[in-house]
Amino acid sequence: MASVWIDERTRHVVKAARSHIASSPYVIIALICISQISYGQEPPLQEAVELQGIAVEQEPLEEIIVIAPPSLNSMRAEILEVQNNVIDLFNAINSDNDYDISCQRETPLGSYIPRRICRPRFVDRIEASATQIYLRGSGYFSPRAEIRHHQQLLEEHMRTLMEENPQLYEAMHEYYLIKTEFDAERKERLDGKFFSW
Repeated sequence: MASVWIDERTRHVVKAARSHIASSPYVIIALICISQISYGQEPPLQEAVELQGIAVEQEPLEEIIVIAPPSLNSMRAEILEVQNNVIDLFNAINSDNDYDISCQRETPLGSYIPRRICRPRFVDRIEASATQIYLRGSGYFSPRAEIRHHQQLLEEHMRTLMEENPQLYEAMHEYYLIKTEFDAERKERLDGKFFSW
């Protein structure tokens, strides 16, 4: 003999509806729907179910773990942490303070959105010098060529320090891998979309 498992909510509805079955066809339809839903539900785990006189013990369901991909914000935070590590290591090893790198949040011209800007000290020094020359009335010269020259010297200096210091090399390598992964993930998520979560 097959037994049907009915939860307490369904029993309550059935008792309340018995007195109204004859008066409303909608109650009959509701009871049929509820009984179909209740019949399709499984009893709680580890509860014996009788099927044609055979007791069957139900086994617990397997646990399924779903790991969501990291959000772009969490990936950005990781990049920031690794980038700060690289900058701190470089500044500690670097002997020329003119090449020390500092970061701050600045709002670019024509924008209201602040951004994190990292630059070596020589950029501020060269731009300040060009501004003072202009304010003295000696004319204006563009500091771009001098900044570009020092930028090339900085890259060579950084390469030399990475060859001499494996810790700086590892930090730079980690930054490269994380940044590359972030750029690829961002491109995939934003491809043809205006917003991405």
